Amino acid sequence: MTALVVDGETLFYSTRGEGPVCFVLSAMGVKPYEAQMPAPISTGRKLVFVELRGSAPTAADPASLTFDRLAIDLEAIRQDLGVEQAAAGTSRSSRSRTGSRPRWGSG
Repeated sequence: MTALVVDGETLFYSTRGEGPVCFVLSAMGVKPYEAQMPAPISTGRKLVFVELRGSAPTAADPASLTFDRLAIDLEAIRQDLGVEQAAAGTSRSSRSRTGSRPRWGSG
């Protein structure tokens, strides 16, 4: 696992494969997702398994995870990986952790 400090909080992620980046977000730990993903899924792409802020092993309060915060965290990981673009996939439990709707801009 790679550790990355973002705004004072240590976040963790792991990678598998090579190619365009796809974030795999987890609120229950990345190990189950890594085990579920057959190796051919990472052929031609780099899967980046991300421990969401507020889930183990991060120490942040789970209530601190909002869509805005998630975007900041994923942007920091994207920059750490040194890639220009990334896609993101999430589970239903991850969406419920961040609220039902994203907030964009000031409105």
